[in-house]
Amino acid sequence: MKRKKTYPTALLGLLVVLLLYGKGYAQQNKTSETIRGTVRDADSKEPIKGATVLVLRSSVVTQTDENGHFQLSLPAGNNAVLVVRSMGYLQKEIPITNQQTLQIALKKDQVMLDEVVAIGYATVNRKDLTGSVSSLNDKQLKDIPINSAAEALTGRLAGVQVTTSEGSPGANVQLKIRGGGSITQDNSPLYIIDGIQVEDGLNSLSPQDIASIDVLKDASSTAIYGARGANGVVIITTKGGREMKTEIGYSNIFGLKQLANKLDVMRPYDFVIRQYERTRGNSSMEEGFATMYGQWNELEKYKNEPFIDWQQKTFGNDAFMQTHNLSITGGTEAIQYNLSLTSNDEEGIMLNSDFNRKMLNFRFDNKVNSKLKVGFNVRYNNQKINGAGTSDESGSTYNMLRHTIKYRPLTVGGLSEEELDEAYYEETNTGNALGIINPVELSNAQYRNRHTRVTNLNGYANYVFNDWLSFRTAAGFNYQLEDINRFDDGITSRARTLGARLPMVSLLGTERNSFNNSNVLTFKIQREQHHIDAIIGNDFIPYRPRGQKTNCAIFRRGLMLKKHWPN
Repeated sequence: MKRKKTYPTALLGLLVVLLLYGKGYAQQNKTSETIRGTVRDADSKEPIKGATVLVLRSSVVTQTDENGHFQLSLPAGNNAVLVVRSMGYLQKEIPITNQQTLQIALKKDQVMLDEVVAIGYATVNRKDLTGSVSSLNDKQLKDIPINSAAEALTGRLAGVQVTTSEGSPGANVQLKIRGGGSITQDNSPLYIIDGIQVEDGLNSLSPQDIASIDVLKDASSTAIYGARGANGVVIITTKGGREMKTEIGYSNIFGLKQLANKLDVMRPYDFVIRQYERTRGNSSMEEGFATMYGQWNELEKYKNEPFIDWQQKTFGNDAFMQTHNLSITGGTEAIQYNLSLTSNDEEGIMLNSDFNRKMLNFRFDNKVNSKLKVGFNVRYNNQKINGAGTSDESGSTYNMLRHTIKYRPLTVGGLSEEELDEAYYEETNTGNALGIINPVELSNAQYRNRHTRVTNLNGYANYVFNDWLSFRTAAGFNYQLEDINRFDDGITSRARTLGARLPMVSLLGTERNSFNNSNVLTFKIQREQHHIDAIIGNDFIPYRPRGQKTNCAIFRRGLMLKKHWPN
């Protein structure tokens, strides 16, 4: 009886499983829907080759052939969404219901196609660009937590090498485009800011004030600037106003800098043993070693001598940095303006070093009428740098970093600190003026202050005669005043080498100014899909070489012709 009772139940369960399996199997093997279609240009109706067609949130993807055709399979019963993409066109999403054949039209992305790139004294659409040019815009720069516009370019422009002389605040940054071009001359590129050639490059600009950076790298792009563009050209456009209600913006950056890595140095016992081995064979050096460290049988005590980390003492500061930027932007159809105030305050990880900079940038553009547009730009930079830094352009004798690495990592009894320092300096100075000094005392015995004020004034006028002819004139004036104050106490390498161990004071003031004027006549002729661009003009840059009372000038005339024919 028990067996008869369970048999119908088992049979019924088996039938249910078979039905469910059959239903699932039928659904799984039901013929998939095949979607075919053609992708075309919405304006010209020409087929688009190589467009990507994919199913949203799936791995199903294909590309169009030479005639713009595509074909892919979709599982039945799904409310799929097709995504169609192609370079230079706006992406399009298409819900699929019961369609089996699609006709898809993509519209051109005018924002990308009409993006202009500055080349020389003109701009071209990126789609017409033939020279080697790398570009950055303000969106790519705004989130970089750094005060230096030059350092912000690191690793972001192909073929552009950014080198910092050292890690101290406000250190000079050098750009090399496609490697160094000379071993005897300056390899720095030519800097153009708002159409005006400047000498201070990116040092007087804040990353928050930059709208775009275009770097010209090959001969075809830089030839218009002559020999001055041989090392490449960096063209910078600062932010201007827009047709909008007045907008006040504020941004800030806070950060903390620390020494990222330390060099491995010897511990006290290893250091003393090496000094012992170094002094063998020279009676005077052996006597000096014994006076400072003791005899050989006394050296075991240095195994327990505390280690002095001079790298931590010299470069161990937790350096706080902050940046504040206040901007006022606005304008109408006729008048547009942008005012930006930036404050940079940065402590150095090295003793007695810091950096402070205040910058002002004001740009004004006025569309006088349908033919005439004028504008001007004012930039002011007030920068102070304190600290001797780790390197010195005068040579390795005055290099700070080597003292931090080579100074003895222990204290020695029996002599005063002054006597020990003097004895160690004389011991390490073997006639090449490279004696080693206590790095903390050396840092406190040096004072460096560099105060720089840079003023840039430039203006332009652009007149459009008709649809094919326009004239632009621009003039700029750059003025730079720099004061470098330096003090070296008697214990420093400079005072020992140059000043007979007497304190030295140096007060240096420099003044530089330059004027730039350019005049360009532009022809643009366009017939349907064909157009010809040509410019003719001159550039005048007077300058005064050092030690010469009369002015010299760079005067250049140029002609550039560009033709564009569609394929």
